[in-house]
Amino acid sequence: MKIGRIGDIQPIQPGREGERNGRVEKRDVGDSVSISTEAKEHADFLRALDVVKETPDIRMERVAELKKKINDPAYIDAILVSETADRVIRSLGL
Repeated sequence: MKIGRIGDIQPIQPGREGERNGRVEKRDVGDSVSISTEAKEHADFLRALDVVKETPDIRMERVAELKKKINDPAYIDAILVSETADRVIRSLGL
């Protein structure tokens, strides 16, 4: 299959006089960048996500503290059992 020309193809022409006056304005303005609020919020989200990923799933110091409390006979009493049962019932919506 051969594809022929559809229309006239104009070759790139060297600078044509008349279209430009040849003067170039120079500005003493430095480069600048503006970051949208959305981009800043997204960057904050990504930083927070990195912190979450780096945080261990199990905090061993907290586990040790809870084991110590549970092993203490004074820790588990009727009030604690009652409060725990109430929380379980509330979480189930009963």
